[in-house]
Amino acid sequence: MRIGELAGKTGASERSIRHYDAAGLLPSQRGDNGYRQFDSSAVAQVAWINQLTTEGFSIKQIARLWQMRQQLATDASQMALCLTLHRQKLQAVEQQIAALQQKRQRLLSKIQRFDPSFDSANLEQQQDEHNTPLTAAAPAAVSTA
Repeated sequence: MRIGELAGKTGASERSIRHYDAAGLLPSQRGDNGYRQFDSSAVAQVAWINQLTTEGFSIKQIARLWQMRQQLATDASQMALCLTLHRQKLQAVEQQIAALQQKRQRLLSKIQRFDPSFDSANLEQQQDEHNTPLTAAAPAAVSTA
């Protein structure tokens, strides 16, 4: 199948598919007309790549996983390496979550300092009630005279 058809079947952009091909993640053949041709296994391969990119793996890391995946049938030690990469990615995600939770707590503290009635348990409802565009006019100055 040609790149457009593969893109249609997978939801990946043609640009992404070209990138995967250039990185060696998605083998293709060139037809007589110079166009890339992919076999039917490319649909599952693109889905696998998309899943890993969604999980935060870089193309370089996915290329390493792809090599391991190809060697699993002949070398069981590749499974241990694959699991190690997934554990490392999980640890990085856990660190990102912790950092985001700290940022969230700092923001909540600032909001509660300026709006003591703010209840983070009803965050979505309160956001709707208090949401004002950033371009809104500043409140009028209060006269002390």
